[in-house]
Amino acid sequence: MRKLFLIALINLAWCGALLGQSVDYNKIILPSSVKDANIEERLVQIAWANMPTNSMAYRRVTMAKNDLRKEQWAWLSHITITGNLNEFTIKGRSDIPNNFYPRYNFSIGFSLATFADHSLRVKNARENMRLQEESVNDQKLFVRAEVLRRYATYKSNEELLSMQNRLLTSFENNFRLQETKFSNGEITIDQFNGSEERLNNQRIRKITAETNFKHSKLDLEQMLGVKLEDIL
Repeated sequence: MRKLFLIALINLAWCGALLGQSVDYNKIILPSSVKDANIEERLVQIAWANMPTNSMAYRRVTMAKNDLRKEQWAWLSHITITGNLNEFTIKGRSDIPNNFYPRYNFSIGFSLATFADHSLRVKNARENMRLQEESVNDQKLFVRAEVLRRYATYKSNEELLSMQNRLLTSFENNFRLQETKFSNGEITIDQFNGSEERLNNQRIRKITAETNFKHSKLDLEQMLGVKLEDIL
């Protein structure tokens, strides 16, 4: 029973430590000033700098900040100030009787609901700004994961294509040997045809591997905005 209690406490402490951890989104994408990053981090940097979606996310943050400032000062548009002046109060003439009372007349008008509505509008604008900032952070996570995933697929397909090329070369050499043997009557037509079929199968696999490699390269370049050869 004591063991179970201790295990439960350890699990609770571990979960609490995980929940207490915060993500430093400034480290998700390394700054462009970091020049000694490995190839994966370099690709993430390039994709972040070149993807229009990322620039759009930052522009939405700027717009949200502008909207917040606008709402913070919007209460002024709901206040009206009026005044009444006449030539007697302006020129101070004493030779003519002044029948205008009071001499100075100023008034300020506003709705009590204005301040409550203003407060809610400012809160909504501030929340929208935070949402836009979080969308930038979410975009950072997406770009990093997607670039690394596509680069891993690219490298995997590159290696598979290399292996398939070696296999095809081996099968081509074997087929030429089988051709010689068939010409010399050392193997039957069925054996020769079997060798040719195996060679054709390897050629098909090579075409498939080459297509997969090209597609993965294009998928990666789609996020980078430049040709991979210009980077590597």
